[in-house]
Formats: sequence, structure tokens, C-alpha cells
Amino acid sequence: MATRWGICSAGKISNDFTACLASAPVTEHKVVAVAARNVDKAKEFADHFGIPTAYGSYEELAKNSDIEVVYIGAIHPSHKELCILFLNHGKHVVCEKPLTTTLKDTEEVLRLAEEKNLFLAEGFWTRYFPVYEEVRSQVAAGAIGELKAVHARMNHNNAHVLRMNTRELGGGGMLDLGCYPVQTANLFFKGRPEVIKATGTLMPGSDVDGSGTIVLKYPGNKTATLEYHTQIADANNSCTFMGTKGTIEVLSPFWCATNVKINGTEKNFPLIPVNYKLNYGNSNGFHYEANTVRQCLQKGLKESPVITHQDSRDIMYIMEEALKQIVATD
Repeated sequence: MATRWGICSAGKISNDFTACLASAPVTEHKVVAVAARNVDKAKEFADHFGIPTAYGSYEELAKNSDIEVVYIGAIHPSHKELCILFLNHGKHVVCEKPLTTTLKDTEEVLRLAEEKNLFLAEGFWTRYFPVYEEVRSQVAAGAIGELKAVHARMNHNNAHVLRMNTRELGGGGMLDLGCYPVQTANLFFKGRPEVIKATGTLMPGSDVDGSGTIVLKYPGNKTATLEYHTQIADANNSCTFMGTKGTIEVLSPFWCATNVKINGTEKNFPLIPVNYKLNYGNSNGFHYEANTVRQCLQKGLKESPVITHQDSRDIMYIMEEALKQIVATD
């Protein structure tokens, strides 16, 4: 039986996620309904993807008894309230990153999911890409010896976007860009670092962060150096895993990569095609996230093994502490 999805928000990222669901075999995924605060936008979205029901409120979506799991693609300041809404109506949830905007809110949402015995996963799609399956496999097999250091950077010139400059809209580079390098460190270095050192800059004429450099120290002399900047044109946004015997480099763009170099040898992992126009590069990679969620639900799991609840807690802990230092030092 197909996994029955509800789509919360009819924006660009929801478009790309839904394009993957709608391109999958009908026996695997079915989009039951979509909701947006503007019902006309929801209807347009529904018509585009052949979705039978469109709502002008998220409450209506939450009350639809035919929906099994909801994908939340709204802007991140609304993630907490929407997660709570759908969990309280008995829905499993996949929520776009970041899960919330504070550690306190993350803890509250995860606690509710656990109390309700419902599946909840933070939508860090990066981890589901075939490239990262290969990285995990190679590290586990000892291809680079003992992993000692991670270096990841994400630069993108989007400081002109109103949302990025407005705190009330979830502005700032950390929650939009910096979260990707941070989750990369957490991919292998579990738990909370012994030391977090961060510095950066604020957006011009704003009180939100525009860039950051974060250095993490973990037990066993393991380190992560993480960078993000909102005012630099897309550069070599790669991620490197360095061990005692070799190096793995996930090539740019590392957050949705299709190419990786393992000790100098490059491998390519083409993505599954979709039948619709996409807004963002390599968004057909959402296939892997959706398929893993389906497998988790079939197994009765309440969290994804690819990004656990504790991972979400630890990632938000690092981001929150780093942000405090960046704002204080600018």
C-alpha cells in the first residue's frame, strides 16, 4: 500500500519534494492533500500535481483522516507550531531543516513526538543521498583509517533576500546555510563537542548573522572546521573527511552531491529523474528521503536511523552556542 502524504505549504521546496513523490510509482507514494494559507495557491499546487484535495488552512490538513504522514515545507519560524499541530492530530511528520529555531523548541517537539508514539524526522535531505551512503560505507570499512577531521563550507550569495535579513522570518545564515556544515560534523562525530569556538559577521544593517566560522573539538583529538557565508558567490562548497590513512572529499555542492573522491578516485552517483520542473539543483534527491521515511513507517520506527532525534538535538545545540558567539563578537 502506498504511503499517504499531506503537504504543508505550497512553496518552492514543497514543490520539489512533491515532484519526487508524484514521480514515484503509485504503489509507493500517494499525495492525498496539500494546504497553504492561501487556498488559491493550494489549488494551483494541487492541479499541477494532480492532488485530489487542497486546503486554505493547515488545521484542515491536520484533520484529514486519510493522511498518514505530513511533509512540512513552510519557513522555519513556523516549524514548531506546525509540528505540534500535526502530531496532536496523530500524524507522522517530516519537517524541513532546521526542525525549530531553538534548542528548547527542538526538545519540546521531539518530546511530544515520543509521547504520541509518532514518527518524526528532521528533513536533512543531504544524509539520504547515495553519495553519503558510500561515504558511511567507506569510513566504516576503514578506507581512510580513523576519521580525525571534517572540513565543510557552504557559501551562497543570498543576503539580498528579505527573509534572510529579517529575524521574524527566520533570517540569518546559520539556520539557512550553516546548518548543513554543522550536520556534516555530526554525521560521524556524535554527541556534543568538548569545545565550540565561533566567530563571524552580521548582515549589513541587520542584527542577524551573515557568516560564520565554527571550530569544534571532540574527544579523541577529533576536530571539525565549518564555514558559511551569505555574501559570497557559490564557490567550492565541498566537504572533506580526513583520516589517518586517507581522505574522502564530497564534491560541490556537498549538501546535494552526486560526486565523491575516495583517496583520489572519483565516483559518480546519478539521481533518479522526475517528471516535473524543479526549483533547486538536484532536488530529485528528495526521492531517497521519501523512500527512507516510507521504510521507517513500514517497520514501525519512530525516528530515522539516518538522522536520529539525538542528532537533531546535538545539531541545534551546536548552532545555538555558535550563534551566541558570532553575535557577541561582531
